[in-house]
Formats: sequence, C-alpha cells, structure tokens
Amino acid sequence: MHLWAALAVALGCLLAAPAAQPAPAVPQVVDCLLPGQVRKLGAMVTYLSARRPVRTTASDCEIRGGEYVLYDRADTGSALKVWLPQAEAGDKAAQATVGEIYEKGMGLPPDYALAATWYRRAAEQGDRRAQINLGHLYEKGLGVARDPAEALKWYRRATGLPDAVALDSGTVEARPATAAPPRRDERVGQPAAALFAGPSIELIEPPLLATRGATDIPVTPDSTREIVGQIMAPAGLLSLTVNGQKEPTTENGLFQTQARIGRQPLPLKLVAVDRQGKRAALELRLLPQTAAPPADLRPLPPAVDFGHFYALVIGVDSYRDRQLAKLKSPVEDAKALANILRSRYGFGVELLVNPTRYEVISALAAYHQKLGDNDNFLLYFAGHGTLLEGGAIVRGQWLPSDAEKNNPANWISNVEITDHVSIFPAKQVLVIADSCYSGALTRSAMARIGADTSDKDRQHWLKLMATKRSRTVLTSGGLAPVLDSGSGKHSVFAQAMLDVLAANTDVLETQHLYREVAARVAYAADRYRFEQVPEYAPIQHAGHEAGDFFFVPK
Repeated sequence: MHLWAALAVALGCLLAAPAAQPAPAVPQVVDCLLPGQVRKLGAMVTYLSARRPVRTTASDCEIRGGEYVLYDRADTGSALKVWLPQAEAGDKAAQATVGEIYEKGMGLPPDYALAATWYRRAAEQGDRRAQINLGHLYEKGLGVARDPAEALKWYRRATGLPDAVALDSGTVEARPATAAPPRRDERVGQPAAALFAGPSIELIEPPLLATRGATDIPVTPDSTREIVGQIMAPAGLLSLTVNGQKEPTTENGLFQTQARIGRQPLPLKLVAVDRQGKRAALELRLLPQTAAPPADLRPLPPAVDFGHFYALVIGVDSYRDRQLAKLKSPVEDAKALANILRSRYGFGVELLVNPTRYEVISALAAYHQKLGDNDNFLLYFAGHGTLLEGGAIVRGQWLPSDAEKNNPANWISNVEITDHVSIFPAKQVLVIADSCYSGALTRSAMARIGADTSDKDRQHWLKLMATKRSRTVLTSGGLAPVLDSGSGKHSVFAQAMLDVLAANTDVLETQHLYREVAARVAYAADRYRFEQVPEYAPIQHAGHEAGDFFFVPK
C-alpha cells in the first residue's frame, strides 16, 4: 500500500466506508525512471539504451516497470538522481527540469544561479519551457542581474512572435544582490522602459466586447449615459482624454464620466497615453434610437482547427468542518459556468458539487487518459482557499468539502494541481480559480494581439496560436481574500466572467476575457471599498511554451 493511503487512514479521510477499510490511494504524479531497453544473448544482457526519466502518474510508472519518487515528497537530491544524468548527457528537456528543481528548492533554499545555468543550456538548444523560465529570472532579477531586454529576448524566442510580446510591468522587483540599473537594449536601440506593453482601454459601461474600429452603441434619445471603464497601463498612466477633455482616473485606472445625448449620433474618442509615450485609442458612437438593433454576429474565422474542449468544473460551498464558513455562491457559480460552457461553447463538461479531496484528484487524474494532443482542457474551482507558508515559499491551497481548517491533510496544493496539468497531453490548459493560486509567472511571457489588428492578421495569429502549447491560470485575485458575493447569487468575479462569455459572439482569447473581467471586477469591488485584482499568467513549471486558451462559440 502506498504511503499516502496509510496516511489517509491515519488521518481519518474515509468517505462512508467502515473504519477498518483504508481509503483508496490518491493518484500521484511521480518522477519515474523507466528501464532501458535490453537485449539478451544467452547469459549476457546488453543494454541498448540508458534508463529514461519521465514525469507521469505512479500507476503508469509501475505498469511500464519503472522506479519512481513521489514528486510531492521528493527533495533536491532524490529528484536530481532521476534527472541529472540525462541532463548532463545533453538532453534539453532534462536540463530544463533540473533548472526547475534548483529554482523550486525542494527541501533546500532555491538556487536561482544554478537554475539559470541549466535553463540557459536548455534554452540555447531551443527548449521553449527553459527559454520562458530563463526570461522570468531575468525579469525578476533572480540569480542573474535584472535585465528587462534580456528577459524580453527569451520570451520572444520562446513564442516565436517577436512583435506580439512585450513586458507586462514597468515596476519589476529586483533582488538587491543582483540588481542592475536600467540599460539600453543594444538590439533595438531604445530604453528598456520602452520594452513594456502599452496601455489598453476596457469599457465597462456601456458594455463593449468588440473594440476593433468604430463601434455603434444604441442609447435612449435625450438622456445622459454614464461612461465607465478602466485603463491598464503597465508602464504607468500619464493621461486619459475623452473627446479631447482630460478625465481623472483612480489608482487602479478606473474612470467615470457622463455623456449628454440628444437626437443626433454622439461620437466618443477615448485616448490613453502611458509614461513611455505609448497610446491606445477607442472610438465609438452613441446612437439615439428607441428600438435595439440586431446583435452583431460576426462569422468565426474559417479553417482554424481549435480541437476539442473539455472542462472539469468544481464548486464547494459546504464543509464538514464547521469552522469553515458556508459560502453563498461557489456551487451556483460552477453550475452557471458549466451550463454556458456546454451550451454556448460546446465543451464536454464534468461538474463536481461539494466533492472531497479524493474525488477532485481522481477526476483530474482521469483526464490523463481521456485527453489527446489536440484537445483543450479547462479546470475551474470555486470555494475556500488559503495559503500555506513553507520558509520563503507561499503556496495556495484549495479546500474541498472534507478539508479541515487547521489540518492541511485534505487540502489540495496548487503545486499538486500544477503537477497534474504539466503532464496532461492536451494542447492548451486553462485553470480558473475563484480562489488564490500562487506560483504563476508574469503575463509578460505571453504573446498578445493588438486591438487594432486587421481581421486578416488576426486570423493568421489565431491559426498560429491554436497550434501552441499553453498552460495558463486566471484567478479572481492575487494573494489577498476575494469577495464571495456581491452580484446577486454569483461572486463578483464569476458574474463578470459569465457576462463576458454570454455576450461574446467571436473567438475569444483568454487575454481578452481577462481584461474585460478585470475591469468589471475592479469597478464592482470599488463600490464596496474593496480592492480585488484578477490575474492572468502562464502557470510556473507547468510546461507553458506559448499561446493562449480560446473560447469558440458554437
């Protein structure tokens, strides 16, 4: 019996079975060392190939005759025994894994300098995972001098789309021991600050999804319409003007103004300028009319094979431990999302209501066999979340229905979720957490398409990105608590997401979904004098290479 099964018995993690029967073993991700191929000639055994390390499930490793180390209990030494020989032999995937072992620490303090060394060896051989990880170290100044231009170089090499990648933040933190002053990028001859992404304008009221070109919005004649939105400016916002008049914004970029409407169309032009001189413009017309126009049903781009879509949707609002308060919205949020994914976007959906830890991990593990290389997988969790600190590392935890407030035995670590996601054969995976999810990279590592991109260029971009491997996470907030309710029977985050998905009629990349949701959440939370900032980024150490996750209406 596995050690986990024994622990489960000791901790009383039984569902409804008699106390004398052990709980079934929870599927585990392991570092597996598969045997080499052999040739037997009489009494002589000749190895045709060396033993090969893989990351897989414990059951798969056993079936294939391998030896394994439970990944969540491996330390630096045991993990290196599996991966280091292959890495030293020049295998780029193993080199990237060794870099991750040193970056994580795994029982020891992280060694970012050694991680950078191994990432570089793999990155120079073209390993995209290592290129993104190396770029992250340069962006944060971990183990290497902080160098935004060098970070951007590796991000762009990984995505293969240099014009679609820019850094996401102009205030990247640097470690004092490795900090370096801003420099000019020798390749492009511009200050490093100019490498950051430009501003974007997201309109909250009136609702607006399509932002390419001028957009007509029906309004009531002889009325006043409130215009509400948010500016996202990674390098810092310098100014916002509406029809040439400067408008104030809050610290998180929210703005609010009034438009007086008569009987004639009223054009509006919003222009945001950031502190590096980049600008974004949004043009629309308010059209006075008494009848609503037909919905804009733009056809989907043809000849783009997005593959099949699957979703595991989890909502937990009731807990066996009475110290964990009953929540109002998670189950309703999960049911509503499952419905819209199934009916509007054609997902094959599995819905779990108030599941135990075993039920969650078992359902997740089943997708190892179900998913194929051209499939897409979405994992959604709404429920209590908490943080577990281990030295300098803070890990997010999801709490299933059998979780106990002061006992982490049945908590689900984000590291465990990441381990399963990392070995899925699926092309693109998106985790949506209306709870905390620590351990993400920055959004800088992702290719983004501009709002002013032509339809022809956008279709080319969609075709290209639909082939890329991505592992990303959209969260309702950072490491701070988030609102459970505030929008009727749904959480603020879930309601914003459901609204955007329901109104959408085009292929929707999650980058766009994130911006729309973040603006709506910021506005709604501001009314409660509560700060909640959704995040979207690649999942660290999950095998993200490039690309995005797409929602394709039926």
